[in-house]
Amino acid sequence: MNSRNDLEKIGNNIMNAFNVVDKTYENIYKFFPVLDSIASENDYISITPKYLRWLSYSTPIGIAIKSFIKLYQYNNDEDHKIIKDMKIGPIYSVEINLYISYYKVPKIIIAKSLFNNIDKRQNNFNTDNAWIFHDPIKIKDKFTNQKLKNNYFVCEPKNEKIKKKYEGLDIIYYTIIDLLNVKNEKEIKENIIDNFFKLKELE
Repeated sequence: MNSRNDLEKIGNNIMNAFNVVDKTYENIYKFFPVLDSIASENDYISITPKYLRWLSYSTPIGIAIKSFIKLYQYNNDEDHKIIKDMKIGPIYSVEINLYISYYKVPKIIIAKSLFNNIDKRQNNFNTDNAWIFHDPIKIKDKFTNQKLKNNYFVCEPKNEKIKKKYEGLDIIYYTIIDLLNVKNEKEIKENIIDNFFKLKELE
C-alpha cells in the first residue's frame, strides 16, 4: 500500500507532466499566427483560420490532442470558383505531431497534397476532416510510401476506394523535421516555407 508521501509524489509527477503539456500547447498556440504571417509574406495563404486538430475518443491515447494541422495554398494559383479564399491547386500542410508511438521527439510534417477534384469541392477543409492530412503517411496498409532524394517522400492511395474515402486525394509529397529546430522566425522561413517551395517543384 502506498504511503501518503508516495501518493503526493505520484500526484506531483502527474501535475508536472500536465504543466509540460500546457506549456507545449501554449507555444503551439503562439506558433501558428507567426507561421501564417511568414507564409503570407512568401505568397502562401492560410485557408484554415484556426488550426485543425485530430483526436479520437475510441482509445485513451486519443483523448489528448497530439496533432495540430494548418493548411495553406500558393496565392498565385487560380481562385476557386465556389469557395472563397481558396485556390485550385495543391494543399500545403504543416502538422505538429506529438505522437510518441510514431516518433521519439516532436516532429513537424510539411506536405503537399494533390486532390483530383479540388475545383469541385463545395466547402473548405476543417477539423472534421483533419484525418485526411494526418493519416496517409502513417497507414501503411492503405498508402504506398516511397523515399525520394534529399529526405523527401511520396505516398499514394493503394486503390480507388481509398482515394474516394480521402476525398479525391491523389498523392502526397512530404518531409519531416524536428519541432525543436523551429524556434524563431528565421528558422520558420528556412525549415517550413522554403520546404513549401521545394515541395512545389516535386511532381
